[in-house]
Amino acid sequence: MPLARQPFKPRTTEELMALLSAVATAILAVIIISMLYFGRDIFVPVALAILLSFVLAPLVGLLQRISVPRGLAVVSVVILAFGLIFAMGSLLATQLTQLAGDLPAISRPLAKRSSPSETREPAGARWSAPPTC
Repeated sequence: MPLARQPFKPRTTEELMALLSAVATAILAVIIISMLYFGRDIFVPVALAILLSFVLAPLVGLLQRISVPRGLAVVSVVILAFGLIFAMGSLLATQLTQLAGDLPAISRPLAKRSSPSETREPAGARWSAPPTC
């Protein structure tokens, strides 16, 4: 006797809710990821600003403890931080400019070593087979 096909089994309310929850979670994840992708021009600077505020907050607190007003402490710490950032950027730019200027002098010996030359001995010339008697 052939097996009879089971008719469509109706799902319980709990199964439907679990399925609906999984689909809603997947759709929400897609929406959040697409918002983060398309909003990265806004979110990246905001995230960096929040990170910078966490890094600079202890210094502001230190200045406040030595009775510097909060506004003045914040402004002075931000100016100091941007000064350090710009100084490091300037140093990096100077180093990269110097490296770009020195690059031809660095690359000439490397090019000589890697290109075949007539003055070189052919490969294996030093290590030829010993003469036979």
